[in-house]
Order: sequence, then structure tokens, then C-alpha cells
Amino acid sequence: MVIKMKIHTFIVGVFQTNSYIISSDKRNALVIDPGGEGEKLLQFLKETNLCLKKILLTHGHYDHTGSADFLRKNTGAEIFINEKDKILLSDGSINAAQLVPAIKYQPFAADFYINDKDEIILDEITFKVKVTPGHTAGSVVFIDEENRVIFSGDTLFHGTVGRTDLYSGNYNDIIESVKSLSKLTGDYKILAGHGEQTTLNTERRINPYI
Repeated sequence: MVIKMKIHTFIVGVFQTNSYIISSDKRNALVIDPGGEGEKLLQFLKETNLCLKKILLTHGHYDHTGSADFLRKNTGAEIFINEKDKILLSDGSINAAQLVPAIKYQPFAADFYINDKDEIILDEITFKVKVTPGHTAGSVVFIDEENRVIFSGDTLFHGTVGRTDLYSGNYNDIIESVKSLSKLTGDYKILAGHGEQTTLNTERRINPYI
């Protein structure tokens, strides 16, 4: 599967989150799930002369949002999240920051709230938003239909799905969400919030939750 879009992957933070910087032909960029190590992400943007325009959050857990506000303050980029996860950005006691006692969580708010079927455009790149509740109530995935790529956050992993035992998680919802992804037409590369990449065809074949 050939991907024309430029994707730069960083594994960041104590939970080893996959953060993705996607750059356009005009050297603009967006980042998906900047979970931590904001200085490293910012340094990469500076070294590669990329202008960060958008910060996309698949959900509100700290390990996916930890450097979002830092990057906004240093670049002027705008933060996007589903409104049902708004509360997670404002409360460190329920957004997985509580799992790391050393963290002193600093609340922040998003600039825009995204819903199912919304489109997020960066120059020649278009992401469609698909709401996939279960890991959290406001979990979403970002789909690039031209390049056949899904950034699945913590909804769908290679061979499994995201945990549902944290605030607003729901097992039945996540099962419905991954089944809805499996019904998309054709194959997609799956770039998840943790772990290795996979494909939708692979998950249709081997994932016990689909």
C-alpha cells in the first residue's frame, strides 16, 4: 500500500504513545495525538521548517494530549477534539494523568469541537472524522481516503481494541465502533495510538473483537 502523504512518527511519553506529524506539500503540518515530549516535536518542526497549523486529538487521555497546549502556545496551532471528551482536558483526575503521580496536570481547552463526518483540511490533505466511542465517549478516528490511512487512536490496535475501564469507557460501544470500521470499503493502513501498524484487512482476519 503506497502512501503519498508525508508521515513522521514519534514514540513519546511514559506510555509510549505514537504521535504523528503529517506535512503538506506547502510545508504546513498537523500533529495527531502529541502525547508528550513537546520539546522534541517542536524541535523537529523547526529543523524541518514545518509550520504547525492543527493539533488533532483522537481522544482526551493525557498520554495523547500531554503536549498539545505546549505546542499551541509555541506555534499558534489550533486544537481539535470531540466535545464529549472536553471534560477530560479539564480534569487530570479522570484523564489518565492520575496514573502517573509525578504529573501535575495543567488543564486546557480545545479551539474546535469535531463531529462525525466532519472534514479537516490541510492544503492537499483531507481527513474525515469518524466518531468511535468506547475507549472514551468522545473517541474519534481520522481517515484519509485518498491515501487509505486510518489514524485509529486507542480504538483499534493490531489484534485488539482499546481498554474501556477508564472514565467514560464502554465495552459494548467499542465493539460496535470497531465493527463499523471493519465495514468500510476496501483496505486501509491502520496507524494506532500505541504499538505497531497494521491494516484493516489484517484486523478483519485476525482481530477477535471484529
